[in-house]
Amino acid sequence: MQSLLIISHGSRQAASNSEILMLGQSLSEELAASFPIVVSAFLEFYPDSIPNAISECIEKGATSIKVLPYFLAAGVHVTDDIPKEINAACESYQSLDIQILPHVGSSKNMAGLINSMLTTAETDHDI
Repeated sequence: MQSLLIISHGSRQAASNSEILMLGQSLSEELAASFPIVVSAFLEFYPDSIPNAISECIEKGATSIKVLPYFLAAGVHVTDDIPKEINAACESYQSLDIQILPHVGSSKNMAGLINSMLTTAETDHDI
């Protein structure tokens, strides 16, 4: 069964972490047909968050995990930290197919998303 693991930085501010958890819930509803399991994890401020999230995916029946780094730029977390965590998981769960997707900020849709946000904000008088 296909699963999606969203990995973000994590924050000391609960509201920031709640945003990621709410995103995971929204994606879970939107992607239910193709990704019946969607779990969020944090790199910092949540000890063992990524290994626990991978275990949660497995407990829910995951045979494949797509890892989405929820970062705008390819800094050290994207290039080193996440791959290190995922490689450790691959060693522990050798029969599990785990693939790291490109980070969110690398999407070719990013400029369109920002344009859409600006257009919407202008009509909503948010700018």
